[in-house]
Amino acid sequence: VVVTYGISRDRISVKVDFSLLLKRNLQRIAILNEQSSRFFRRYSDSKGTKLIDEKIGSWETVEAEWASITDL
Repeated sequence: VVVTYGISRDRISVKVDFSLLLKRNLQRIAILNEQSSRFFRRYSDSKGTKLIDEKIGSWETVEAEWASITDL
């Protein structure tokens, strides 16, 4: 996934390119900003990784079959 940010005087644009993403069995894609990141406090994935609050890093590569972020 390639994300491109454009910043001008009165707006920020975000372009997300999913053309290289394997979309088989894909149900949903969520694009989150820094404000919404405060809401999601629990991370888990198909490899058994479970993280809460500050243990969740930013810009981490997810190599699991699926991943989930939720509130507690």
